[in-house]
Amino acid sequence: MPTTPEASSLSGVNKEADEITHSLRDFSTVATLEMPTAGHVLQVLPAYSIAHFACHGVCEINPADSHLLLLKGKEVDKLRAKDVAALKLPEARLAYLSACVKPCR
Repeated sequence: MPTTPEASSLSGVNKEADEITHSLRDFSTVATLEMPTAGHVLQVLPAYSIAHFACHGVCEINPADSHLLLLKGKEVDKLRAKDVAALKLPEARLAYLSACVKPCR
């Protein structure tokens, strides 16, 4: 996500996504979620073997409460580590996080 309310722009996100799509196009189906909500990511994640996140994140003292900042309309939506950990991900092979993370609080 190149833009998140109340956070700096991540200008390289679109280029990063384009390069991944170009690099993997002969090997795999690549889906880019434009402005995803946490609920949508949790819904579709089980179908994929690789997930690449390029967005802002927040580190919490309790690691389970750490989260990525997504959008729900014009509001910030939190994709929490504990919600992803609760999923059954039979196809999961790799998760890559390219994030600007705020320090633990």
